[in-house]
Amino acid sequence: FAVVKLDGSTGAIVWLTKARSAGAAQVVRFDSLGNVVAAGYITSIGGHDFFTTKLSRSDGAEVWRNTINGPSNSADYAYGLAIDTQDNVVVAGLVSHLSSIAVGHHEDLLALKLTASAGLELWRYGFELGAAFSLDLDAAGDVVIAGSGGADASGITVSKVRGVTGSELWRHRIAGVGGGQTVSIDPLNDVIVSGQLLE
Repeated sequence: FAVVKLDGSTGAIVWLTKARSAGAAQVVRFDSLGNVVAAGYITSIGGHDFFTTKLSRSDGAEVWRNTINGPSNSADYAYGLAIDTQDNVVVAGLVSHLSSIAVGHHEDLLALKLTASAGLELWRYGFELGAAFSLDLDAAGDVVIAGSGGADASGITVSKVRGVTGSELWRHRIAGVGGGQTVSIDPLNDVIVSGQLLE
């Protein structure tokens, strides 16, 4: 994967971080100090691993990395990323495994909250036959996750979990072919999700 920082006035490269591992940083955010957090996947033996990394704002040096290799050692990806008011990191995506409720390899939705200083796991949330593609934080720091899920791992699925514990507050699914791609929370804490939904 690669992450590059450019000077806002001239477009000159300030720093470029390229990892030895093949893969892609699919989403990027920055914390209150200007450090960069990126998430996506890296290639490993057997497939791709879900990863999150923090890079120094000054030179792009890697401060920490958190990597998840899912149960089937196959296709694991991070897509959604947010940083809370304490600079803790919330990341969401999917991991692949042999499902206990369906035949063959399937995707599980996975969300993690990681510490700002070291990327250590504070909590983990997820469910079988789902995937997360976007997330947002409300005014209280609770996490809203949008993606797909259900018996056929399709349809728009939106869930809200407590920012402190990761416990589920609610989950809603709109049946159809497709999924939620982006989520945003308005000033009244109502949730707006966009994506694809075919009847």
